[in-house]
Amino acid sequence: MERLFDRLARIVGERNLATEDFALYAVHVDAGFEHGGFPDIVARAKTTEQVAEILRLANREKVPVTVRGGGTSAAGGVTPVYRGGILLDMTDMDSILSVDLDQATVTVEAGVSFGQLAAELHPKNVTMCLGGHAIYSATVGGCISNTSVSVGSGYYGMFGEQVVSVKVVTPKGDVIHTGSDVMKAGGRFQRYCNGPDLGGLFIGDSGILGVKTEATLRLYPMPEARAFETYCFDSLEKGTAASIRIEQAGIFDGIISFGSNTIAVMRAGGGAGSEIPADTQLIFRLSIAGESAYVESHLRKLDRIAEFHGGVKIGPALAKAVTYDIMGTEFSKTRVYGVVAPIACLVPMTKIPEITRVVESYLRDHEDLVMAVKGTDLRNWTNTGVVTKGSSISYAGRIAFSEDASVRERAYGVWHALLEKMIELGGCPYWTGKTWTPHMVRGYRPGNLVFLRALKRFLDPKNILNRGLLVDEIDKQERIG
Repeated sequence: MERLFDRLARIVGERNLATEDFALYAVHVDAGFEHGGFPDIVARAKTTEQVAEILRLANREKVPVTVRGGGTSAAGGVTPVYRGGILLDMTDMDSILSVDLDQATVTVEAGVSFGQLAAELHPKNVTMCLGGHAIYSATVGGCISNTSVSVGSGYYGMFGEQVVSVKVVTPKGDVIHTGSDVMKAGGRFQRYCNGPDLGGLFIGDSGILGVKTEATLRLYPMPEARAFETYCFDSLEKGTAASIRIEQAGIFDGIISFGSNTIAVMRAGGGAGSEIPADTQLIFRLSIAGESAYVESHLRKLDRIAEFHGGVKIGPALAKAVTYDIMGTEFSKTRVYGVVAPIACLVPMTKIPEITRVVESYLRDHEDLVMAVKGTDLRNWTNTGVVTKGSSISYAGRIAFSEDASVRERAYGVWHALLEKMIELGGCPYWTGKTWTPHMVRGYRPGNLVFLRALKRFLDPKNILNRGLLVDEIDKQERIG
């Protein structure tokens, strides 16, 4: 351990290392239910070359490395699965390297937060797909590794679609570039060129294939106008049909909340929630953006779609929760009210009714584990979907389990059984950390298991990077089988 500390100190400096218990404790959890192992040491890198040197050292010494950005994931993707090794903290790599208004791109280091980006870009009258549920602290590198569903995903698509090029350090310490930046004189302006889409390998990989150190992302003009609306439907089927047509007609943001418990929790919150009709089963909160004339006419079009499917319009107040500033603070408050266990996976909108009924029935069978909403007898779980371009949602259901340590183990098992049900229902996780790994692997087609394992072994033959995610689980389940 002392020798590892000394060698890392020669790379990043002693002041950028931590071995104290409080520092190790701070990084063995993320924003969700999962607890990881304690690393031996936390190292903060400041340059791509330092990251490369750390990985070369780790390869020589066969020391595992876990990569961490803002720590806002709730799927165990940024905590060591096993005890020991190096926790590579990327948050000091937080420079905005360039803003190219002509090319409509921004190039950043991977530890830049979306709060930093918003502060830099909005005064220039440009914006981007603001990634992650915790806008102020989520980092670009983490959102690439998790291909996050983002604020604006109804219009821009998922965060991975915003990546033009990325600089990656492979597990063996080699530095590679993707897209147009593959060429020495290419620059960073286009993703699909110079051979295969190498960037796609590292988007959504949960960090098992390489450490992202820089990224170039798309920019968009700030919209001239933005409007919000909320539609309520008295049946899941009618609300789902309307939601599909509304998404296809075009929106900027959309959040769909569904199921009797979810709606009751929203109504109990008071304020704008008190406007929700008592018989509501599905709520579509949305925003649209663009030129003023477009926004005004398009809102009338969405009104007609909702009305055709029996929707009731209740005004913009609830819908404003999908803006990036409110979205960030809303999620960050939830741990105050219990241990949050998210269910984050992509599903087609057509499955909303089926999933709602399965999830509500299952959670009612285990509601003794779920915290009550303050001042009510309601149980604090919500069925919510963030609309993603392509008639799908990120099913972002979340459960506030009791903080009572005596029920934690049982609650953890109940949660994971529900995740398995989501896979059986066709859910496709995008957060691929410790939480989803065993369930994903059981759902993979055999050929994909073979391919992913071969790819990992080629890039990381000593299995040092984010050990325990995906490929290790493939080997484990084959041994069990």
